[in-house]
Amino acid sequence: MLGVFGASAYHGVRDAAVERSSERLASVARELAAGISRGVVARARAMRTLARDTSIVVALNHASVPNDGPRVRAFAGVDERPVRNQQLAAHRQALDSLFAQQRSPSDTALLGWHLISADGTSLYGTSLATGDSIELATVVSRAMQTDSVVHSELYESESQIRLFVATRVTETGVPLGVILTHRVVLGSDSMAGVFKRLTGQNASVAYANVGSEVWSSVKGDRIPSPLGERALRDLPDTGTVRVELENGQARYVASSSIVGAPWRIVLTEAEESILVRARELIQELLFIAITVLLIGTVGAWWLSQLETRPLTDLRNAADAMASGDYTQTVTPTGAQETAALADAFNTMSTRISGAHATLHAQNEALLRANEAKARFLAVMSHELRTPLNAIGGYAELMALGVHGPTTKEQRIALERIGHNKEQLLHLVSDILSYARLEATPLRMERELVSVQQQFETARNTVAEQFERKRVQLVIIDSPALLCADPVRVQQILLNLVTNALQFTAPGGRVDMYAEMMDDTTTLFVRDTGVGIAPEAHESIFEAFVQVDDTLTRLSGGTGLGLAIVRQLATAMGGDVRMESTPGVGSTFSVTLPSDEHVSCEDAPVVPVLVGAER
Repeated sequence: MLGVFGASAYHGVRDAAVERSSERLASVARELAAGISRGVVARARAMRTLARDTSIVVALNHASVPNDGPRVRAFAGVDERPVRNQQLAAHRQALDSLFAQQRSPSDTALLGWHLISADGTSLYGTSLATGDSIELATVVSRAMQTDSVVHSELYESESQIRLFVATRVTETGVPLGVILTHRVVLGSDSMAGVFKRLTGQNASVAYANVGSEVWSSVKGDRIPSPLGERALRDLPDTGTVRVELENGQARYVASSSIVGAPWRIVLTEAEESILVRARELIQELLFIAITVLLIGTVGAWWLSQLETRPLTDLRNAADAMASGDYTQTVTPTGAQETAALADAFNTMSTRISGAHATLHAQNEALLRANEAKARFLAVMSHELRTPLNAIGGYAELMALGVHGPTTKEQRIALERIGHNKEQLLHLVSDILSYARLEATPLRMERELVSVQQQFETARNTVAEQFERKRVQLVIIDSPALLCADPVRVQQILLNLVTNALQFTAPGGRVDMYAEMMDDTTTLFVRDTGVGIAPEAHESIFEAFVQVDDTLTRLSGGTGLGLAIVRQLATAMGGDVRMESTPGVGSTFSVTLPSDEHVSCEDAPVVPVLVGAER
């Protein structure tokens, strides 16, 4: 939040600082340009007045050779140039006096005066440097073509920034020549200080030509362009623009044209200096915010300790209660709500402790009852199997004729006795198996199991029953390997195969095959039996549930086979599914982990309480 606040505040302060600086630069640029323009206009007015002075007009008239019309001063054929030179010499003292009167003692930027005739002859002037001569010729040519006062561009000569101001001298509309003032851009430290106070401590002021790259400081020193590679002509004449420099820095630039001269005054300020105050303000705000945050954090921590200590005690007591210690109580302290919560916790602890004692006593009684049931089932297993085996044995002896000859009808009856004995033993085994799964933890041995071997073992076990009922048992070879308990896998297959045989009519068919997936293998048992109605699909795997549960049903059994299959498959990390169409048949599938992704080497023996998986 401090970061978001700081960023938002910084952007706001930065934008405000940039806007204020841009307005200040543009305003000062306009004011300075207006002031300089007033001086330029005043100087131009003085130049035009001087151009009409009689001494200058007479001097320029005498500078021309009289060879035509009204300009003739003597008889034709007489060379008047010596006379003209004498007259110019006579007028030099008058020009010296005139120019001396025009020069103000405070005008230290004036280098001198120049008087040039129409044919380019210098009649009066101070000495010029090489660079001066080039600019002089340019400004004279421009001045001879206009009645306006002409200002030259700023140029550098002898380590100074100089300029010419020229105006044309005429008589009765006829150009006689040009009068010029030669000036230097000259400033002082006091003037620079005035500009600093106007523009700010970090802004700079410069003069520049509109069409060239000559830049001058307010002191008259040649300076490089503050715009980098960008030309002055690309900048607007009003307003402030941001200029990206080649060194990656940026400057804000405001410029304004000087009326009557080909110059601009340019104010620039580095973006970094504009943003300094904004950064300082943000740093101050962040310092205050962090200080307040630290004070608030320490205060909140102190208050939270006063309030959370009782809550910590409550949490510790709740953890102890979750671990089985139902005797936990806490002392009501802290705020009113926390103390009320502690009272409620103590009340809950007392009630849970009492309920737990009651449940413990009831659980002990259930365990004793379960043990009694287990002993009863063990006794029943022994007591039922013994007479059933005896009945079966005597029936076989009688069928073999050990106790005398038997008739055909008697042998048929004895076979029925043996068949029902086997059915009864099967029912007893199912009940005992299911009760054992429900009552005791079942240990699963994980090892590598061959699906093909399991199929072959199951076929050998039930082959005689399939032959007796004339149902075909087909096995499709499979190379799949399982990571499972082989005894339990065999028990699952036998339950599914015998269940399929039970509901398949003579002449039908039962298939056993497997399909390998990415990390699982699915075992399929498909029959062509009577099928299962859709409304029974959800309950078929429940204990003691049969599709035909009427007293007149043709198929026997306890309805525990599929329940046992589901419990064994779940215990080995698998799943059981069923698809069935009435009158067509049913397909049961058992999905178990495959050894392709699950290694059975060094796999731990995991005890599984199968009853809890339901």
